[in-house]
Order: sequence, then C-alpha cells, then structure tokens
Amino acid sequence: MKKSLKLSESELEVLQALWECEVPTKPSVLLDLLNGKDHEWSISTVQTLLSRLYEKNAVDFLVEKRFRYYYPKISKNDYVLNETGCLIDQIGASSPVSLMAGLLGTAKLSANEIGEIERLLERAKSDLKDD
Repeated sequence: MKKSLKLSESELEVLQALWECEVPTKPSVLLDLLNGKDHEWSISTVQTLLSRLYEKNAVDFLVEKRFRYYYPKISKNDYVLNETGCLIDQIGASSPVSLMAGLLGTAKLSANEIGEIERLLERAKSDLKDD
C-alpha cells in the first residue's frame, strides 16, 4: 500500500506555491504569493507550514548566507500520482474504471479537459500496443 503525505489544506497550498516558483524560494516570497491568494498569513505561519512539510519530506532547503531557500522534493505530477494511488487503496476501488466513473460523475469538465482525458487514454492504448 502506498503512503499518503497527509498534507493539510494549508500545507498543500504552500507546496503548490513552491511548484509555481520553480526555483528555491525564501519564505517571504512565498508569503507574498500566498497572501495574494485570499490569505492574510504571517511569516511565522508560512515558516511553520514549511517546517511541517520538511518533516513530511515534501520540501527541503538550501542555506545561502543567513537565508533558507525552500524547494519541493516531490513534483506535482508525482504527488498527484501518489495521492491518487493512496485514494484507490483507501476506498478499495474495485477497478480503475469505477474510479474514473466516480470522478466523471462528480467533476464538471470542460470540453478541453475531456479532450485531454481522451488523449491520455489514446496514449495508454498506444503504449499497450507497443508492448
């Protein structure tokens, strides 16, 4: 069974901000990004969330002079794949088809998103033929 990172909503928001940055980033920069998204967090809140993410092995940091620059240790894609696998294990989905049916039944998808799903399925079919 896969192991979920079990991130809180706030921890995930900080991790998402780090993914957006694409380079190691100081907490003060993250604070500016996050407070621009309907938050009024303090620097100590961001530092606490970064510490929690560090303990969960989701982020790491570099030290330059006296500043810590944080970066994600897990890519967004790897996080999504891991958490999706954990969800499948947790709910005991009998098959990927039942999971996809559940997602499609609750999601409001645009035509572009449906097209992207179709492209992913076609790529999966093509990969099976190549094996």
